[in-house]
This record gives sequence, structure tokens and C-alpha cells, in this order.
Amino acid sequence: MKRIVQQMNVQEVSLSDITNDSFVGIEWDSGNKSRVITVSTDQFAGLSILDTDLRGKWTRESKKQYVKSSIEQMEGVKAYLFDSEEDLLEWILKK
Repeated sequence: MKRIVQQMNVQEVSLSDITNDSFVGIEWDSGNKSRVITVSTDQFAGLSILDTDLRGKWTRESKKQYVKSSIEQMEGVKAYLFDSEEDLLEWILKK
């Protein structure tokens, strides 16, 4: 069963649905948005249009682990799985 929110056309998916090839966006409690990017074959980080410097950013060994850590360590974090990079970037640019 998936819950659909009409306003944003969002379906709930499991953390297990995320792969390293997935298009993943994070919305932080501040309202800022990031996409989870590949830094190297075993490092993934969040990249925001407001802060593109990866120095000092924490990384995780998979996109799934990055999302899991973000949700567990910070209150108010929301993660979204997109069908394409274009959809992800369009979401990031929306206010």
C-alpha cells in the first residue's frame, strides 16, 4: 500500500527502494533542498544549489545510507525519490 498526497503527487516508498543509481532529494528542516550525488564509487554526499562546496561535508557509502543517516540524525528531514534527474532538479528549483 502506498499513501498518495494529492498536493505534491507523492507516494511513499521504502528505504530499500533506494539504489546508488536512484535520483534522491533531501529537504532539510530549514527548507533548503539538496540532491544526493556520487562523490566516488563508495562515497555519496548531499549537494545544495546554495552550497556547492563538498569540503567538510559528511559522506556515506551508499545513497540509501545517506538518506537513512539524514533522517535518523536530524529532525524534520524529508527524503524523496524521483523518476529522473530532470524531475529532481525541477523540485530543487521550486520554492
